[in-house]
Amino acid sequence: MIKIYLLVFILFLYNTTIAQPTCKSDSIDAGNIVEKLLLANDKSVVEMICKELDQLKYLKYLKANSKVILKYVSKYYKESSECSELLSLIELPKYLRDSILTNKSISSLAKARLGDTSSINFFLKKYEDEKNKNDEQINIKSLENDIKLLLSLNNTRIEKILMSDFNSSRIIKRNESLANGIYMEVDYSIQFFIIKQLRQKYRNESIFDEKYLFPFFDAEDKSLLNKNINTLYVELEDFVRRVYGVNVNIKAPFIIIGWPIDGYF
Repeated sequence: MIKIYLLVFILFLYNTTIAQPTCKSDSIDAGNIVEKLLLANDKSVVEMICKELDQLKYLKYLKANSKVILKYVSKYYKESSECSELLSLIELPKYLRDSILTNKSISSLAKARLGDTSSINFFLKKYEDEKNKNDEQINIKSLENDIKLLLSLNNTRIEKILMSDFNSSRIIKRNESLANGIYMEVDYSIQFFIIKQLRQKYRNESIFDEKYLFPFFDAEDKSLLNKNINTLYVELEDFVRRVYGVNVNIKAPFIIIGWPIDGYF
């Protein structure tokens, strides 16, 4: 059993640190992906490129590449959700924006990103419903994806609602399968999932650097919890106030206890 736990811990460390990309190359990577559009010769290739670009870490770099994206992606927006969703992240001419908002075949995500209230509320409700399920019923991947999509909307109302969950004291207790019928208890705070996605959107913020966060996350049980956790809470509160204009008061007993098999980040 000791060997199994050792192997799991090594895998956990790999997923948490070694396997993580750096933010320094995000701008270059986004430009290189956009350049693929110049050689794309059919819809399926353009769709793959759009999906590759539609990530929180690339959001700030799409504006600089908007002309190329508009030229090569707009022709497919009515028949491809990947294309319409990427287009909805850049500034669009009025005719195209109106067409996406009024066309019934266009994806709800594209419409939500362009400000359609009913579509925005759909994704908010999806997040709230997932978050409020019983601990063992929550789909962790779905919850993380819901937060990611909400952050991609760049909607002030939704951002304030999401950031207010830093006030939450909810703890999600999970028994996660390691190997051969062996389980480890992992206790998640709601804050953990929000931080995980904020790291992708604000990769240059020092507070989200994995080397800074790791000591606050790395605790197999409560007895090993970093005694300076309130230092992190104060910095998170300052970040939320500065970036989103929301005052929060973090009272969670911890961010996470245990080793999630996919790593912290």
